[in-house]
Parts: sequence; structure tokens; C-alpha cells
Amino acid sequence: MSQKPAPSARKGPPVKDNLPVNPAHPELLQQRQGLRELATELSRHIRPDTYPEAAQLQAVLRFILPSPLPMALIWGEDEHLYFNAAFAALPGMGQVAFGAVLPKISSLRDWLRKSALGTCEIALTDKADEDGPQSHWSVHNWTFADETKPIEVLTLLPQTRRVLAEQALRASEETLVTLMDQTPRLLWRCTPEGVPVWANRRALDYQGQAPDAKVCWSDILDTHDTARLVGAFADHRHDRRGFALHMPLKAADGRALVHRLRFSPIFDSEGRISAWAGSGLEIDDWHNGWEAMRPPFDLVPGRHDVIWTMGVAEDAIRTLDSQTGQDWGPGLEGQPVAWHEWCAAILPEERELALAIPDRVRAGGMAQVTLGLAVPSEQYQAVALYVFPIDPGASDGGRLGGMFRPVRHRVEQRAYWVRIGGPDLHGFEEQRAALLQDQVRLLQFDEPATFVAVSRDLQPGAVIFQAPAEPQRLFDILEELNLSAREVPWLVTGMQAYPLEAIVRLMRMGASDVLSANTGPRIVTEAIRTAVSKVRHKTPPVPESVTDNSVQDRLSELSERERQVLDGLLAGGTNKTIALQLKLSPRTVEAHRARLMDRLGAKSLADLLRVAGEAGFNR
Repeated sequence: MSQKPAPSARKGPPVKDNLPVNPAHPELLQQRQGLRELATELSRHIRPDTYPEAAQLQAVLRFILPSPLPMALIWGEDEHLYFNAAFAALPGMGQVAFGAVLPKISSLRDWLRKSALGTCEIALTDKADEDGPQSHWSVHNWTFADETKPIEVLTLLPQTRRVLAEQALRASEETLVTLMDQTPRLLWRCTPEGVPVWANRRALDYQGQAPDAKVCWSDILDTHDTARLVGAFADHRHDRRGFALHMPLKAADGRALVHRLRFSPIFDSEGRISAWAGSGLEIDDWHNGWEAMRPPFDLVPGRHDVIWTMGVAEDAIRTLDSQTGQDWGPGLEGQPVAWHEWCAAILPEERELALAIPDRVRAGGMAQVTLGLAVPSEQYQAVALYVFPIDPGASDGGRLGGMFRPVRHRVEQRAYWVRIGGPDLHGFEEQRAALLQDQVRLLQFDEPATFVAVSRDLQPGAVIFQAPAEPQRLFDILEELNLSAREVPWLVTGMQAYPLEAIVRLMRMGASDVLSANTGPRIVTEAIRTAVSKVRHKTPPVPESVTDNSVQDRLSELSERERQVLDGLLAGGTNKTIALQLKLSPRTVEAHRARLMDRLGAKSLADLLRVAGEAGFNR
């Protein structure tokens, strides 16, 4: 065992005995036996009666030796080094001897100097493996007072996990900034009040500003648009929802191109809006096509709306902003989607209408329809579809532009055609086709008595009476129905030309129009459309996905006849077999079935049976 001279804290007769050191077994110093041996050696070689400060050295050593943190102390005028096992296990410390004199030039002395000025950060690597991983530490200096020379104590705290986390965060931030600079969108980060504090390189280049320039909305927006955007931030700070706007942004070359601006809130740990993340997508040509058609609906799409384009000779749509496509639309994540593939999500009975929409728009004009989703999500039941031409005068024929607007509660337009007598109305098929194109759900009643029996249970809709030869029969039916008191729009049309006094009486009873054989089919169609537009709809029922109790409540309100018809349907019966069993006409059974589907919100017979079964309807 090598011998090292014991440190001397004061002048006096030299001590001949040496303190034994065993650097090969530093873990011994962490054991109770090692502490006892150390205390014995210190009391034998450095006697407290001769060296009173030896007692303080023993106390400090007893404190640092069992510590799991790397700790070392420098003691005496000769600056002898003592340390614990955790310190000896540090990379590069394997050759340092316990109790040895601290070299004048060493990394440890450098740590001591820097830590005296404050926290010192170091990185250590094993010399045997210089390419190996580094360990990071913070060095702290503690001083214990002494009469002759203070005892310097160094404590190392591990910082590797923090340093590696910071390095990973910086790398991810650099990657994120690079990606944000390369994205084709203009990106911003705004304060809760909407003041921009950061913009990506695309946005700065678009505005012609330097990377460190201060971004200001008034530099790229007109005055009224700036006020509109600031107002949108203020409004949506209260409802805590994102929003979308279409606005022209002034570019560095003086042009103003329309962009779709989308802003999403960022919340802090307490649920408050701490910032807004915004993006701008250039849609100038799409917007120009939209504006050229002067569509009769809201010009500003909402946050969840999907805008897209389609080549005239193509059969695939391309979403301009794929972020919204993932909210509800099938397969709308930015890749081109064939039109017929997208139409597969539409209700089967409306799919043919959806497939024909691009050809209708290519022929001229625009399309505005609402289509039901075959598999409605928990949020949306239908989609409002708007399609219009973009630059139809271009050499390649231009493109088609469109927008999908998700609809939470679909309100269907309805019309009821009641045949009272006489031959079929000339042009009826043409009017039926026009109503179907307008997505008006048309139900025909060949027996007036059937309509009278179920009229109060039907959903709101316009009523078209096919006039009989004798008007008195029509008057009797109207008095029984009392449609005017129920605010139901209705009109009369037929082959017969009623006398003037009959027409006046019908108008006084509330008819929106009275048409005869001399009226052209086109005028008849417009009159029916006008009547349908006057229908006052009730608040749509809560979807079954929200509460099952609503379905059960509606089932409990069914009439006895409706329950009998539903029993027959659940048993697999047809309209004819149920009619024979209940001694009703098949038309009456069909009317009750339509009423059941309306009440339960079913799209088809299979859907009706499923809803009734899941709600626990007992036959």
C-alpha cells in the first residue's frame, strides 16, 4: 500500500506518520468499516490535541464520503485532495490518489476557479473512449470556515438528461423552423389579441421583409380587412374556437392576392388562449371564380369547410387545404380523389345526383345542393356542396372549383302531391324531376283520405293539390285540413280551369297560387319551388348518437296504428301483407311507414329497423 504524507494545517513539528491510501478500492470509503478505518487513521496520524482542525476535517469527510453525489474537498496549506467513491468513478478520475496534493495545473483546479465565480458546467468523456458518450455536470463550490485556511468542497450535480433534452429540443426546433420555412403556406404566430410575433420565411418573402422585421397586419391588409381580422380575434377569444377568413394580402410587388387565412387557438395549462397559430393559403383564382358566379350564400367559408379544384377534363378533385379534409371527409388528406370515389360516401338514393354535378357545371352555371352522408359521423350528418367554373374562357377550358361544407343537422325540403281527381297533370314528370334536382323529397298520395289521416303527423312540407273537376270536393278537404291555421303553404294545379269565384275563394283560404291548364310547365315548377321555400321547419331533433333516450321517447309517442305497422315491418312484412293483416290499403301503410322513418330519422327501411331494434322496441 502506497504511503502519502499527511497534510499540515499549521506550522509546527512535522508529523512522521503517513496516511495510507487505497485508490484501487474507493468503494471501501462508502462502507461503515471504511469510515471507521479512516477515523482511526486520522486520529492516529493527526491528533486533535495537536491539530484541532483535524476534527473539522473528520466531520466534513464523514459528510461527503457516503454521499451518492460526486464530492471532493481540498484541505490544508498544501491543498490535499480527498473525495468519495462517486467522485472517483467520474471519467478521467481513476488515477487520482486519495489524499494527494492537488496539481498546480489540472482540470480540477480549473473547476475550482470557475465554480468560485458561480455555477460551472462541464462535460466529461472517458479518455479510453474519446468517441463515447459525454456526461454533463454542474460544479458547485462550498466553503467551510477554518482558522488558517478554509476547506473547499466541490459538489457535482448530474445534468446529462437536462442537456440532452435541451439539445433534442433545439434540434427539433431547428427542424420545425426549416419545415415551416419550406411549406408553401404563409405561417404566423400571434398573441392572444391577434398581434403577430413571428412569421415563417415564406410570409416574410411574400411581404418583402427582412428576417428580423416586425410583422404587422396593417402592412399586408387594407384598413377594413385589418379591422375585420382584429374583430375576428376578439370574437373568437370568447368562444375559444378557430376560424377562417378569405382576405387579399398585399405582396411585395404591389399585387393583392386572396388568401384563405386559418387561425387555431393554443391553450396554456389553465385552459386560456396563450397564442394563435395561423396559416395563409393562396386561392386567388379559386376566389375569383367563386365571386364571378355571385353565389347566393355566405362568401366566407368556415374553419371546417374544404375547398378544392378539378380540371375540366379530369374526374378527380384536389383539396387546396388538406388540414380541414381530415376533419370529416373520406380520403381528403391532400391527394387527388376521384369524384366517384368521394361520391361513395353519399347516400345511395342521392349518389346519382352527386355523380352528375360536375357535368352540370361544365355545361354552364353552378350547383348548390345538400347531400346526406351514407355513414354520418358523430359530428356531421350531411354536406353542403357548391361547385362553380373557374376561368371558363381559358384555352384549356378552365377548371371547376368547389367547397364542401359539413352540416350538423340536415333539414330536408318536402312536398306532398295529393291527387284528388282527374287525369295526371301535364308535365308532372318534368316537375317531379325539377323537385328531385332541388333535393325536395316528394311523396305522392293517390287517395285524399290517406293524406288527411296522416297529415298532422308529417314533417313540414308544401302541399300540391291536383284539382278535381268539381271544386266543392277540394273545398271540403281544405276545410277539414285547415292548412292556413297550421301555416302550411299549399297551391292548386290541374287541367281544369276553375271559375273566377272559385279561384278567389281558394286564395282567401290561403292558397299561394291556383294554376290551370293554360299555365306553362315552367311556371308551375317555379310556383311549386316558391311554395316549398316558404316551409317553416321545426328545430331538428337531437341525433340518436347523442342520446338514445330521444329515440325511445319518440317510439313511446307512436300511435297504435303506427306501432302495428312497425310490428309488421319488424316481422318482415311488406306493404301489401301488412295492409291485408290490418285491413288497410297499401298506400295507407306506405304513408305510415314514411311517417315512421321521419319520426325516427331513418334514411331507409333497413335503417328504420335498426334504430327501432337498438332502442328496444318490443313487438
